[in-house]
Amino acid sequence: MYAGYQTATASTLPYTHNSLTFDYAALYFNFTDKTQYSYQLAGYKNDWSKWTNKTQKEYTNLPEGNYVFKVKSRNIYGVESVVATYNFKVLPPWYRTWWARVLYVAAALLVLYGGIKIYTMRLRQQKAMLEQKVAERTQEVVKQKEKIEAQHEVLQQKSEEITTQNEALQQKSNEIIAQNEELFQQSEEIMAQRDAIEMSNKALNKQNYQITQSIKSAETIQAAILPFEDRLQTLIGEHFVLFRPRDVVSGDFYYIEQVGNVTIAAAIDCTGHGVPGAFMSLIGYALLNDIIYAQQKTNPAQILETLRQELRNALKQEQTGKQHGMDVAMVTIERSHDHQVTVHFAGAKRPLWYAVPENDQLQVVKGSNVSIGIDYVEGRNITSQQLLLDKGTVLYLGSDGFADQNNTKRKKFSGRRLRELLAQNRALPLAEQQQLLEQALDEFMVDTEQRDDILLMGIKL
Repeated sequence: MYAGYQTATASTLPYTHNSLTFDYAALYFNFTDKTQYSYQLAGYKNDWSKWTNKTQKEYTNLPEGNYVFKVKSRNIYGVESVVATYNFKVLPPWYRTWWARVLYVAAALLVLYGGIKIYTMRLRQQKAMLEQKVAERTQEVVKQKEKIEAQHEVLQQKSEEITTQNEALQQKSNEIIAQNEELFQQSEEIMAQRDAIEMSNKALNKQNYQITQSIKSAETIQAAILPFEDRLQTLIGEHFVLFRPRDVVSGDFYYIEQVGNVTIAAAIDCTGHGVPGAFMSLIGYALLNDIIYAQQKTNPAQILETLRQELRNALKQEQTGKQHGMDVAMVTIERSHDHQVTVHFAGAKRPLWYAVPENDQLQVVKGSNVSIGIDYVEGRNITSQQLLLDKGTVLYLGSDGFADQNNTKRKKFSGRRLRELLAQNRALPLAEQQQLLEQALDEFMVDTEQRDDILLMGIKL
């Protein structure tokens, strides 16, 4: 058919021919390859299609009914043609015709009649079976009556035996009364002991309240060392911080400071959690401030190497022999006016993950196999790596708490699953990424307790 020519052809098609292909064309002489078409099949889908250069449209398995195929064209100048139409009707299949429905009704009536006949026959058979069962039950009842009479004689004999036993029980009852008097005396002693325990519990509750208040004060102190949201926004721009202490205070903390044109960001996982971990975090924060501001060190490897030595000195590990420490992922960011950013990374047992724009893979930079505060016989060192990254790259730093969280089956979330989740949502705004991460974590740890402090940071360059 030709778009631009009004037609009113009508056809009737059997249901076996309900798949049609329409070919159409427009009689434009200039730039025919730029001619576009829009079509509509009224009675099936009443919306006009988008403009396209295709000159063919196929419909398959159309239900019975009346249809009007409409098509119009538009040349390169935007001039639309008159709508061309084609009317046709698809007949229903034979099993939906009126005579087929009559056959269905007749078949149903025939089945119903046969069912009634069969049901009547079964009722007669069941009646005969019931009469036989009634006769059998009557014989059983007679036998049971004779058996009950025999049992009655046995019960009479047992009743006499029970009377004898009751006399013995009465004697036992007298003995129990005497024992009850003794138990009453013991109960009074237990009540006195209970009063003493209640007094002890009150003292313990008072001590617990005082300890709880002290821990809440420690929470306030620890929160004061963490940068506030407005400062984070100023220093690193778009970001998220997923921070969940296991207890009131945390052994994980994050550190973000600015020295000249260098931004220093770190995620630190201290030994332990709760109050011991919080003390370690305060010591780590104080040492980092001294190293960065007093000693003027901004290279992440130098910062972490210095932190290793000063933490051992602060905890007097040479004298005590105890090795408490921390794992760290640290980056320094130097922004320039071009489209790239210089990032230096150093890690103590913790990696750096980053997602580059237009790349669906999450990149991983492993940290050094060194933990801050641990003395190694073979003399390991922390090294730094320099990366030149495009603006828009997202850096991820964190502790191992997220990956190590278990579910009700004691199965860990795992680092692999966390990396896949980060890679899947890498292009979303960081606020949405944080929501999806927290949702995945909440769903994974339903009906379980948090086993460690959790810290994960996202920074967009």
